[in-house]
Amino acid sequence: MMPSAIVTSSLLVSMAAAAVSSPAPIARSGWLLAIPTCTAECLPAAALLHEYADAAPKIRGVYTIGVHASPWRLYDGDGRILTPHGLAQLMRSDPDLSLTKTIRLAASWSAGGWPEASPPLAQQLSNELRRPVEGVSGFLWWGPSGPGEVTYQTSTSFMYPYRARRGEAVMASATVALSDAVLAEAERHPTGKDFRWIGVSDDVFLIRPEVALGHFRRAAELGDSVGAYDAALILLGKGAKDGTAEARRLLEQASAAGDKPSQDLLQSLPRS
Repeated sequence: MMPSAIVTSSLLVSMAAAAVSSPAPIARSGWLLAIPTCTAECLPAAALLHEYADAAPKIRGVYTIGVHASPWRLYDGDGRILTPHGLAQLMRSDPDLSLTKTIRLAASWSAGGWPEASPPLAQQLSNELRRPVEGVSGFLWWGPSGPGEVTYQTSTSFMYPYRARRGEAVMASATVALSDAVLAEAERHPTGKDFRWIGVSDDVFLIRPEVALGHFRRAAELGDSVGAYDAALILLGKGAKDGTAEARRLLEQASAAGDKPSQDLLQSLPRS
């Protein structure tokens, strides 16, 4: 059983405060958002998030795609970085897309609000689809009616593991957050998968992209192909020559292990 712990993020940026309305009561003190501790009929918040996403009411003419995101990157359910180009390809294969007028990217920070993330992910997806895409500027919460409230805070705290009652809204980014105890356990008994998800937590919840890159590299060292792919994509985005060389080595490693996305990305790189 995972020991309980208080998980706190601290985002050293300046963001405007905003009033918050949510089915779950939210305690706020200055820049801190404290998620209430569930005491009865509690369920894993991650499970509730998937439940809410699967049961979200369909809105005529609106195409909603929900994914985990940091200000810079989208992630699929395996913790693999999903590029706007890749997401657009998946969406084009869905016949429902042609029947909609509005596209909503239900992903935290996808509409911007982070100075270093430009252009925003929603704009990148819009460029790929050549259609307007709505996004979110802040941390997105999901409830029984689907994606809803957005909060803006520099710190978030909650009791780990994050749990809530059915019907209460959950903060999407917090559902992938990991405690210091999890990191300590991963150091004692390291696996590539564990460090991959620590990297996702760093990027999506703590908004620490450089720390995330370090953990994806560690995942790759431990033989995790998804971690290698994620590290490679981040390095390629930096554009530095030494980073490109490292990215190629990581993709070669993952490709040799049979990772198809790594093989495809490696083939797309210009020959050195």
